[in-house]
Amino acid sequence: MKYIIFLFSCVLLMQCTKAPDGDLDGDITIKGVVMMYDTLNGYLSKITIPKTTVYLKYAADSTGFIYSATSGQDGSYKFTGINKNKSYAVYTNLDTIGIKRFGQIVYNAGSYSDQPSDTLKVFPAVVNQNVLHVVIVDTLGKTIPNAVAWVFNSKVLFDADTSAGKIFDINTNTYGAGNRFNIPADTYYIRTNIHLGANNYTDEKKVYVGEEGIYTLYLSAHKVTERKNGMELTFLDAWQTPFSGVQVYGYRSKTTFLKDAALTNSLFTITSNGSGVAVNYNIDTAWYYFTASRIVNRDTLRLMDSIYVNSKTAVARKTLQLE
Repeated sequence: MKYIIFLFSCVLLMQCTKAPDGDLDGDITIKGVVMMYDTLNGYLSKITIPKTTVYLKYAADSTGFIYSATSGQDGSYKFTGINKNKSYAVYTNLDTIGIKRFGQIVYNAGSYSDQPSDTLKVFPAVVNQNVLHVVIVDTLGKTIPNAVAWVFNSKVLFDADTSAGKIFDINTNTYGAGNRFNIPADTYYIRTNIHLGANNYTDEKKVYVGEEGIYTLYLSAHKVTERKNGMELTFLDAWQTPFSGVQVYGYRSKTTFLKDAALTNSLFTITSNGSGVAVNYNIDTAWYYFTASRIVNRDTLRLMDSIYVNSKTAVARKTLQLE
């Protein structure tokens, strides 16, 4: 009988998910639901993730974990024995169809409260992979489905203004978005040409893709006969999604730009649309200085930058992150 009890105890220990030297001696329980936030398909989809491993670690630890748990069919998990005087982090890693994803919640010491459940949001990872994320929109900011972007790594071939010499295509889905994962770090030149009825629409841009990160590029297809000069500023938030409603205050005088804290002496004002793009066409060749501002709840997000419009026929473009 003693042997049977001992054997049963060993089986329980083998099933335990405790990491070596881990210890939970508190009386707090934290629980949540694992949910995948997909930001690469042209819209934000939210899907609960069952049967995935969730890890608990001390917040200050860069490696390792204390315990792990497997989410249930509804994506739920929990950890008991949390010490309210210690800081912890709950995290998970996913690899779905070759796309690496990561999510983490940090709980600071002394900040625990009796909440029903937290959401462990899992986003496409910005480490250990790179992604070239392309969105093609029309002049009104609406996405264009089933379009093709030609990608070059040779500027000489790109400047020939054809598809010859491209290294690969990126095809947009129903929501106007397309992706290419884990490409060599390099500068890429991208062009789209779309034929609709009797009209041709085009746009082209340059982007540098590093070894890690999500690099979002917006192509705004316009009629070939309507090409004009000016600036196109694309604003993204911290999650690399379009940031609408950003107010842009433009200046020709750098002195005025630097001293205009109240934003009352700008040469022009433009606002980003639903695709995060703010434009100003038919302007003089010059350096333009601008302040971008957006109020979110009680916070004011702001950045200052500049752009050079270099001719009467070219459009200068810049993508900026406002957070």
